[in-house]
Amino acid sequence: MKKLIDVFEAKSYLHYLSSKVGDSNQRKGVKSALAKALNCQPTYITHVLTGKANLSLEQAEAVNKYFAHTKEESQVFLLLVLRDRAGTNTLKQNFQEQIDQILAQRMILTKRLGQRNVLNEEQRAIFYSTWYFLATQIGLTIPAWQTSEVLAKKLNISAERLGEVLQFLCDNGLVKKEKNRFIPGETQIRLGRDSHQILQHHTNWRMKAIESFDRETINDLHYSGVLSLSESDVVKLKNTILTQLKENIEFVKASKEEKLYTLNIDFFNLERE
Repeated sequence: MKKLIDVFEAKSYLHYLSSKVGDSNQRKGVKSALAKALNCQPTYITHVLTGKANLSLEQAEAVNKYFAHTKEESQVFLLLVLRDRAGTNTLKQNFQEQIDQILAQRMILTKRLGQRNVLNEEQRAIFYSTWYFLATQIGLTIPAWQTSEVLAKKLNISAERLGEVLQFLCDNGLVKKEKNRFIPGETQIRLGRDSHQILQHHTNWRMKAIESFDRETINDLHYSGVLSLSESDVVKLKNTILTQLKENIEFVKASKEEKLYTLNIDFFNLERE
């Protein structure tokens, strides 16, 4: 069975279509349905899959609709068709550069996950100066933690320090106070890699991860490994991690708020070039 790939890792539009249509014992039904969507005969799809014919741009647009591609996926698929149909190397390179630009943007985490930020530079510096500002904001999504007494105990910080943190969060609209309870505001903050606070943010949570080693439980997970792999697979693996991270975030959004966990992922080059 052919490995199913997404359009962002396809070497050509034919490579992608072959993956989507499947092996010869799977093709008949998919080819017929695809031919109907493209308003052509199944034999024409066979010619395309064997490299004897090319999709027109109109047919490429129909493929996008048939596979319910996102806007970004549709852009890349159309560019793959344009590149593979181009008659000169210069034109092929032009379309390849456009593909590369989209793929590069996908590799930037904040482009993949979205970015919302209402704090100015000075406020962000305070928020990311230590771990307990973010821990307090997210901890308050757990209903049982929404009083200062419980939160101070759960996070193991003093009532005085927590009071300062809650005041800052309330003053900046990240938390709201209702009677004796604190609830999270609507705003979520995510740092991009170009932010001045990103290094401190990563450091805060790596330090907390190290602290957790001495009290590891069955529900905790710590993994460290050194890998050797091809240069092309480095990009593929990072893309896989980002895709899985996005799926995990969507999964967590739908999960009931009961426990406060930290997720750290490290994937970096050890070579000093």
